[in-house]
Amino acid sequence: MTPLAPPPQVVQAVPTPAQGPAPLAACWRYADSRWRQLPSETTLGGCVQALFSGRCEAAGAASYGRWGQQTLRLAPGKVEISADNRSFRTLVNQGPGCGFPTLGG
Repeated sequence: MTPLAPPPQVVQAVPTPAQGPAPLAACWRYADSRWRQLPSETTLGGCVQALFSGRCEAAGAASYGRWGQQTLRLAPGKVEISADNRSFRTLVNQGPGCGFPTLGG
């Protein structure tokens, strides 16, 4: 079952020289039946890397996180994302060694 989301957070845009605004938001890890916020706001790609890089899930297992108002789920071979905490779509496939390619934004 997908854990309930932590309290709402505000997404802020911070300009970057090469790509224009890159949205930043709070990144949360769900572990031991509770949400823990990472120390600083980050991009979506940064949150995925911080939460799931180097971790692989076995068949039938999942790990959860949040980026702003989006739920992130590490499933076997991929990270999925959901705006409503119920309907998930693939955000990025996991590469060899349980890593992820660089995500924009």
